[in-house]
Amino acid sequence: MANRSKTARMVNGVVRIHGSKSITHRALMMGAMAEGVTHVRNALFCDDTFVTADALRTLGFQVDVSRAAGEFIIKGLGGALPGGHETLDLDNCGTALRFLCAFLCAGGGNFVVDGNERMRKRPIKGLVQALIALGPDIEYQGDEGCPPVKIASDGIKGGHVVLDSSQSSQYLSSVLLSAPYAARDVKVDIDYVLVSRPYVDLTISMMREFGVIVRRRGYEQFVVRCRQTYQGADYRVEGDMTAACYLFAAAAITGGHVRVEGINPYGEQGDVKFLDILEEMGCSVKAEARAVEVTGGPLKGVHVDMGDMPDVIPTLAVVAAMADGPTRMTHTRRLQIKEINRARALVEEMNKVGIAVTEEDDTLTVQPGPIEAAQLDAHGDHRMAMSLGLLGLVNDEVELNGRDAVTKSFPGFFEILEEITHS
Repeated sequence: MANRSKTARMVNGVVRIHGSKSITHRALMMGAMAEGVTHVRNALFCDDTFVTADALRTLGFQVDVSRAAGEFIIKGLGGALPGGHETLDLDNCGTALRFLCAFLCAGGGNFVVDGNERMRKRPIKGLVQALIALGPDIEYQGDEGCPPVKIASDGIKGGHVVLDSSQSSQYLSSVLLSAPYAARDVKVDIDYVLVSRPYVDLTISMMREFGVIVRRRGYEQFVVRCRQTYQGADYRVEGDMTAACYLFAAAAITGGHVRVEGINPYGEQGDVKFLDILEEMGCSVKAEARAVEVTGGPLKGVHVDMGDMPDVIPTLAVVAAMADGPTRMTHTRRLQIKEINRARALVEEMNKVGIAVTEEDDTLTVQPGPIEAAQLDAHGDHRMAMSLGLLGLVNDEVELNGRDAVTKSFPGFFEILEEITHS
């Protein structure tokens, strides 16, 4: 590994990964809308999923937590949706924001959906426009196109809507998840290009498992028949592929070996494509039915489209820093509207360790080189914390402030990393 310092350490070990955050969120929402009780097994317990669970409780749903069994237990209200007058503070959980907006519209009452200061800068206009077209009245309480929003609804009337989902696939997933409870069928035509398509595939697949069918024409049109009802389920969440990618990256940059168990390399989580990138860069990847092994090797730079997997862009930037040539990542603009502006933060922090990362329009380019000692800042962002934290494996004089941000999606990340790291 040409760019490893003398203080570099190697990872070698086996990890059983926690449940997927994306899947846990969706299962919580469908469980609340279902008839009967839903057990969400192998659920991810983290800041974000607790935000969604707490919001459902505020709305009157019974959501219990069994830490010993690793599950959420949700008692649906027989298909009934919430009514009342509540204000929901969703902190900086974008998934909860988007999914709950449509969910509240499908019920009846007056609600305010809000969050922290950063949440109030995160765009939601495409979703709001689509929901208004389906019947509810929604008003911005702050900046145009961003939370907080006030929702006044007596249900989703249904019909035809054109949705701009160029910023987030969760706009479409949100509408689809609540569409079965509309008064009429809901038909969604996609305006522009649908981003992060695998997450939509995941939503539709999970809806089918809970008893609701979505008809589609490619990624251009989606139809949900009304009067379908989710059924309570005993649902097991598969392992979180995005979380596993940090461990695979650790193997890649140290020339080490990691086996992650509990994940599905043939499933619908979009970040599974990260494995293809690592293989292209020079790693050895061995996939089994419920496990993946990655062994690092001499790395080369690549040109890759990251449109379907924006969350692993910072992770790939760290791997690219160790390659023997530049890496160019396209369709990266959406990093600007995540929990923080990850593109700006990535440029700033990587430059501190001597790695030139440049942002131009919808592209990030990483120029590899030796990792220098530096004091880094996670900017309060979980994905930046985990990605930047890997650099300490390459040079132990790289220190990171804000490591506790990982509780948003991967509590215990640094403890697990330490367990599989060897001098």
